[in-house]
Amino acid sequence: MWLNIASDSLIALAYFLIPLALIGIVRKRRDIPINGVFLCFAAFIIACGITHIMEVVTLWFPIYWVSGALKAATAAISVATLVLMVRISPGILAIPDQLDDRRFRELIEDAPDAILQVDANGAIVVANRTAERIFGYSREELLGISVERLIPIDRRGVHGKYRENFVHSFAARPMGEGPNNLFACRKDGTEVPWRLRLAR
Repeated sequence: MWLNIASDSLIALAYFLIPLALIGIVRKRRDIPINGVFLCFAAFIIACGITHIMEVVTLWFPIYWVSGALKAATAAISVATLVLMVRISPGILAIPDQLDDRRFRELIEDAPDAILQVDANGAIVVANRTAERIFGYSREELLGISVERLIPIDRRGVHGKYRENFVHSFAARPMGEGPNNLFACRKDGTEVPWRLRLAR
């Protein structure tokens, strides 16, 4: 019995300390687009720790209905965490390997121009601070949405075809120069003129 008590107590202690480390990461690195996953894992781990505490409590107090309710809550949190992981996995896997280079990330972040990287399906997978400021979206809001969201409504229908044509070509080119200005649509619905350069 005492072996079970000691084991459950140590496991619970670890489960309560690990979330503190995860929360510390979230507070220090707000630029990481998967902070929500860290918080879900923290909630899941805390719930697991509580269930181990209940294993000790029920040795003396047979309140198994409380233990069962806590396990059900833990199961619900675990399912929610799994769903979130499945939803964001494509975006995480699409982040280019070179973003692991800190200097490369800092170069993108400090660029005076908005930098967006879009996958073959038109989903935004990289966005810098300037893009947040220009378009009025937070980084979390930009990542994963279709780039067509940044196109004025009356031009979105044809933009998808233009984007697909560019994906199948290899020519980098500027756009928005000359008499025919291009416009971008901000989060608040206002349109701003912009110039951009497409590159693969």
